[in-house]
This record gives sequence, C-alpha cells and structure tokens, in this order.
Amino acid sequence: MAVVYENEELLRDLLQANPNKVHYKDAYGRSALHIAAQHGNTTIIDLLLAAGADVNCMAGPSALCVTPLHVAAGAGRREAVRHLVDAGAELLATDLSDHCALELAQMTNQFETACLLIDAIEMERERTRQLHDEVITACIEGDEGTIAELLPKLTVSNCDAVLNGAALDRKCALYIACLNGRKEVVEALLNVRGHMLIQPTTHDTVLHAAISSQEPAIVEMILKAFTHLVRSKNVDGSTPLHWSSQCGNIDVVKL
Repeated sequence: MAVVYENEELLRDLLQANPNKVHYKDAYGRSALHIAAQHGNTTIIDLLLAAGADVNCMAGPSALCVTPLHVAAGAGRREAVRHLVDAGAELLATDLSDHCALELAQMTNQFETACLLIDAIEMERERTRQLHDEVITACIEGDEGTIAELLPKLTVSNCDAVLNGAALDRKCALYIACLNGRKEVVEALLNVRGHMLIQPTTHDTVLHAAISSQEPAIVEMILKAFTHLVRSKNVDGSTPLHWSSQCGNIDVVKL
C-alpha cells in the first residue's frame, strides 16, 4: 500500500521493520518494484532497489511475465526507466508475448522513452564489444589477472557476445586461449559456462585448438571438461586423434 499511495516515509518504516517484504508479490506475481515502475516514482524505486529488490524480477504468467522495465517503458515513465537501467535492468529481456521494453515503448507511442532505451541498448552493445576485445587480448597474451577482473562482468544478456563475439568471424575466448597455450587462462575460463566449442567455419573444436598448443596439461583439461569432443571432426575430416598425430606430440597422443 505504501508503494501504491507513494508514501515514501511509510515505505522506509516498513522496509526497516520487515526487510523481506521487499520480495513480496501480489496475486499476479507483481512485486512492489513493478507497481513503483507503473507509477514512475523514482524515489520509491530507489528505496526498493536499495532494500534489495530484484530489478529483473518477472511477474507471473497472468501478467505476461513482465519485468519492472517493461512496465515503466510501456507506461512511458522515462525517469523510472533511466533508474532501472542504471540499476542493471536487462534491456532485451522479453515477456510472454516476446516483447522487450523498447518494443512496448514503441507500441504505446512513448517516443522519448523509446529513444532513451535505444541509446542504452547501443551503449550496452559497445560495452560488450569492448569487453570481448579485452577478453580476447587477455587470452592471446595469457593475462590471467585481466581475465579474473573481466569474468565477473558477464551477465545473462552479454555472456555469449563477450565470450564468443557477435560478428560472423567470431573469435571465441576459450578457443583462442587453448590455441595460444595459456593454461591459467583456460583454467579460469572453464569456471564459466557459455563457450562456443566448435568454430562455425572450420569446425575445429577447442580440443583441436588445445592439441595445436602442444600443451598436454591444456589438452587434459579440455578432455576432462568436454569428453564428447574426442569424436568431433573438422571440415577436413580430422578428429582430435588425427590432429594430435599430425602435430607429432607423443605426450598428447597418449592422452
């Protein structure tokens, strides 16, 4: 009720007395943050976020599984959208109708809100490109310190593009690290999911790359993590066993 009536002082008192209430949902699966997003009161939104509200919380199926960003965008609450985006709202999350927040803003003719979201999406894409370039450079140079700093920046929405690239000539972090024989980097990368294991053009796998590095320790790590790749063939028809024989490293062949 404090959120519905935009009573900031009451909300502060309630959150202080019952911190877990910030996660409460109504019969439609909507959180307090959904309601605040609908009203567009940024002070209320900030109070809820500071109290631990999930910025990407989904409503129930009867409310189309929308996030607070969907609600704010569809209602044209531009400043609310700005605060939610700054708090880490997933820009391209879709509801049950397969609409993202930008599409809802466009469908309801919320021009200024749509422009804000377009700018935010482009900025996020640029940050993702920069992260990918930094990850690939670290994989080539064996800079495990940089990898340790960058991996926590992975999110559900940027993980694939950061690790595997978004262009047609994708550069995949794990593949590059294996190819360059960067054992510590490979070890760190194996702690996260989402790696592209097979190159789209050559069909070389990360196991082929590990074998090419001539580093038995890396081959062993990849074999342990992705045992099924031992039967994979590249476009030339070479399995990892064929590849290791061609490379001529007896220690790798024995693995």
